[in-house]
Amino acid sequence: MAKDKPKILCVDDEPEVLQGLKLHLRRHYTVQTATSGMEGLQILQSTQEPFVVVLSDMRMPEMNGATFLKHVREVSPNSVRMLLTGYTDIESAVSAINDGWIFRFLTKPCPPDVLLQAFEAALQQYHLITAEKQLLEQTLRGSMRMLMDILSVIDPEFSGYSKRIREYVRAIAVAANAPSLWEIELGSMLSQIGIVTLPTQLRDRISSGAPLTKQEEELILTVPEIGFRFISHIPRLEGVSQIVRYQSKFFDGSGIPDDKIQGEDIPLGARILRLTTDLMQLERNGLSIADSLKRLSKPINQAKYDPKLLEIAQKTLIPMAERVQSLVVDYAGLRVGDWLMSNVNDAEGRLLLSAGSRISQADLVRLRHFRALVGITQEFQIEREIS
Repeated sequence: MAKDKPKILCVDDEPEVLQGLKLHLRRHYTVQTATSGMEGLQILQSTQEPFVVVLSDMRMPEMNGATFLKHVREVSPNSVRMLLTGYTDIESAVSAINDGWIFRFLTKPCPPDVLLQAFEAALQQYHLITAEKQLLEQTLRGSMRMLMDILSVIDPEFSGYSKRIREYVRAIAVAANAPSLWEIELGSMLSQIGIVTLPTQLRDRISSGAPLTKQEEELILTVPEIGFRFISHIPRLEGVSQIVRYQSKFFDGSGIPDDKIQGEDIPLGARILRLTTDLMQLERNGLSIADSLKRLSKPINQAKYDPKLLEIAQKTLIPMAERVQSLVVDYAGLRVGDWLMSNVNDAEGRLLLSAGSRISQADLVRLRHFRALVGITQEFQIEREIS
């Protein structure tokens, strides 16, 4: 069936060429065509299902194939890109290959068997790219979750905050159709990793909301840069490190780091983090998510946040909050996925899990062990999604 065939996009300003390509390829692929680079980009940006291969002519008015495929690399980075042209200028070919990372360079007229072989090779390349990406993302996510579970033992307050903020960040990023969602998720999970370098006394003062000295405030400002330095040494996490570095940067360019980056030049994940961090602070002060968003949307604050993300947050987070019920349960009533609204301490008063933590299977196992050894008798204030 057609829906099972890989989707490809062919772009050429000559309709008869497109008809010929469709004739040769339609038995094996779902072929979509465009007569200009701009139309091709609009198709790529409007579709949910990815195109496995994009083939473009070189000589087109307004936007040539090299420029078009360079944009394709940005809009649909997993799509394998190929160039078809009767133009034999070597410099243009080299430019197209270098700027667009082109997989194949085909010349007109292209025999049908050569065309089909090129597309078969491109399809195999697409499967290799996506399989490697999936493996990388799953490995990194699994590693980060394990790290978060370990940190929840070392610093429950830090862990609870990271879990809560990740939920908000993911919801906004998904609603925004953000590319590289895994990078944004990891950026949110690791956004506060630098805080572990602060003295314990200072972390306690931050958690309690106690007034801070100027020196203590200056120390806190170094947290994003410290996190950036930690993460930047890990291969393939360059994007994640930039999200962490710019998380305290406002949309108008104020904040840290003190540079000229502003607006949409700030990484998308960092813009989402800036917004969600301030939302969570207002929630900690007792405001509902709806009232928190109203405050951040006031004219005095609007320049600080990406207006598109503010709108998305209002449409996404408020309905999320409406699907949650508040409960008080004992240990036996806890479930994986519950949000803790109060700290969990053992019988000797030691903090095990902080308010804001989302209960994981590892958390339940840990609580069971502490309950057996030293006792946990308290009831828990939780939030649970209504099924």
